[in-house]
Amino acid sequence: MKKLLLGLTFLTLGLIVLVAGCGRVVEDSTETITITGTIYAADGTSPIGGCTVSINPITSSTIVAAATDPTGSTTTTASDGSFSLIAISGTTTIYAGIGGFGKTISVTSSSVDVALGDISIGTSDTVPSIAVILGNSQSGTAYDHIETIITSLGYSYDTITPSQLTTFSNISSYDIIFINCGSNVYKTYYNNASVIANLQNFVSSGGSLYVSDWAYPYVEFAFSSFIDFYGDDTDATAAEIGNAQDITATVLDSSIVSAIGKTSIDVKYEENGWVVINSIGTSTTNLIRGTFTTSITPSTMTDKPLAVQFASGSGTVIYTSFHNETQATDDMKNILKHYIFTL
Repeated sequence: MKKLLLGLTFLTLGLIVLVAGCGRVVEDSTETITITGTIYAADGTSPIGGCTVSINPITSSTIVAAATDPTGSTTTTASDGSFSLIAISGTTTIYAGIGGFGKTISVTSSSVDVALGDISIGTSDTVPSIAVILGNSQSGTAYDHIETIITSLGYSYDTITPSQLTTFSNISSYDIIFINCGSNVYKTYYNNASVIANLQNFVSSGGSLYVSDWAYPYVEFAFSSFIDFYGDDTDATAAEIGNAQDITATVLDSSIVSAIGKTSIDVKYEENGWVVINSIGTSTTNLIRGTFTTSITPSTMTDKPLAVQFASGSGTVIYTSFHNETQATDDMKNILKHYIFTL
């Protein structure tokens, strides 16, 4: 399980401060150029917002460029995938990366600004190994289709079953596991001691885990200190109290805001019985919150988390109460795409 190291900004700025602090003036006759482009998923049409684009590796030449424009050697794509950064003329290597997805681009220019145009992070670039547990209910109807978003972006995945979680070797080779919203099939394994230990080991070793809605017992039992769902923890349906409704939710996470370009989103819950988060731990990040009604008294819950994220060991877990059903709004789909890229 690999995590891509994207944190070049602080190193760049640290080197600039070192030069300035020694009282030296950066002087170089080499010209700087501006490099622009737009980052897309493998499908070539889905822009990737919030993607880090950097001069790679940082050298004495790129320090000169950063001294000219301290924000120039590392930037983040806008919600439409576009970016602009400063580099030294000549041959420059650009790295674009987000989560487990990345691409290296070589750029050569003597003195003219470079417009790279559309750049796709394709399947031959750095991409994570993905497994999906499909969202099948007792009747065979799937409630979450994160896999259709994965394929729409141009990437592939393996299908695994809940029973495979009982053996660590079945999941250890993956970088990301998606556990879709489902029904009784999931509640056969959520409290299995081997499943709990394997999910904890998978995440602590650097893996990323996505869990949605009714599959919440996997998070509650394996990562109980990070998130508390409403009701009796021993009852795998106690938290399913959300009413069918439309919510105007608030995006709290800056990386999501950067990726989708807005702080307020439309979330649609078409069915009664979606899962309500009661509270989160101090190290858990509230990504999105909203006010909604439930089937209990008092019926209104104010500013409760709808999606959260936390780190455990070297890995990451995202839990979301909304997911890719047929009624999913464009806002919901864009955020789900962002989850895929950031895990």
